[in-house]
Amino acid sequence: MDNLFRIVPYQGVNDIKFGTSREKFHEIVGVPRRSRQTKYESIVEQYEFFSVSFKENSTLEEIEFFHTANIYYDSINLFNDTDSLAKILRLSNKIWESDETLLFQDLGLGLWGFHKEADGKTVYVFSQKALDSVMKYYKPYSP
Repeated sequence: MDNLFRIVPYQGVNDIKFGTSREKFHEIVGVPRRSRQTKYESIVEQYEFFSVSFKENSTLEEIEFFHTANIYYDSINLFNDTDSLAKILRLSNKIWESDETLLFQDLGLGLWGFHKEADGKTVYVFSQKALDSVMKYYKPYSP
């Protein structure tokens, strides 16, 4: 799979759309390196540059990108642009935080490890349904 991903807020990345069945996702992307069932009754599958989460009725709800991915929000390369966090902060009007994660509600993405010291960085892209299920863990961001 190509290593160039463009976020479409609350819709997906490139041609990968939230709500896609697990079977259809495998037709588009291929078989995962690893797959596991979580205690929250979702299935997480790992690929070279990202992992995906299928919820309830096996539909795609979330994608987590690893630091090796070439992922863009608009023209911002999230991992390779040294000012990516500052640029995203300027674009967003609805920012939430929890531990090492900043969640940009209006942009449909979360950044883990970008604003605090962490052992790595990841980018989360999610459906509206997935966002609704985690909002209780977040508080308004205060820089």
